[in-house]
Amino acid sequence: MSNMEIRIDAVEGQATPKDTFVSMRIGDYQKQSRFGSAKTYRFPQIEDQHRFARIEVFHRIGHLTVNLDNIANQAVEVPVEHPEVKLLPMKLAVVSDTVEAKTEQKEKQQKVKNKVDAAQKYLAEHHVEEVIADAIREVIHEMPSDPHSFLAALILKQAANKQEELLVSNDGKVIVSDFVDQSAPKLVKPPTVKAAIPQEPQLLPFREYYASHVRSLAPSDLENLYAKFPGQPKPVAKPAAESSQAMASVLSV
Repeated sequence: MSNMEIRIDAVEGQATPKDTFVSMRIGDYQKQSRFGSAKTYRFPQIEDQHRFARIEVFHRIGHLTVNLDNIANQAVEVPVEHPEVKLLPMKLAVVSDTVEAKTEQKEKQQKVKNKVDAAQKYLAEHHVEEVIADAIREVIHEMPSDPHSFLAALILKQAANKQEELLVSNDGKVIVSDFVDQSAPKLVKPPTVKAAIPQEPQLLPFREYYASHVRSLAPSDLENLYAKFPGQPKPVAKPAAESSQAMASVLSV
């Protein structure tokens, strides 16, 4: 926002009354100083089309110096030069500098600091900023048509990768990755079980195996079995003359 400067100059040859002060107000801003030969006031630039300034002239009729360290809602009297009033009584109290106000301000600041520290600790423990930064880089690199779904899928994928299994070292100590969410159910890697090696079958003497598993048949049993399947008659060969005549008839056609 640019500033606007207004300069006030005393008219040459015009005597200025003693202890005269000039105040200028523009909008919500007011500047005041002792009136002298020249004074420049700086105000914020007013955007309103119709700009007005209010000038007020004051004459000091009294003054008093007080010690703020010893003020605790005390009454003071300011001597004035006025035909009707010689002393102007008033009460003074430093409200914003009391012990209670300082303590309350410190408590508010401490609460804000605790919240900020807790938020930073949470982000650091869960690597939230790193995950989001990596996801944003992937979005810029890939430029998907639906960046919101792409971001959600990337974050869910990284969350799944962080849920690493518990690993057990050779000395029996449990090693947990820093990225594992301690509140989530833990997956324990089952112990490795060696596959059993099949034993070779024991070979028995063939005579004993044959006698135990093969049934012996009598000759009569085989003859009865063969009788159920009679043999086919063998074809009778034709004489050679008949064969020659048949071949000749085929060729003549």
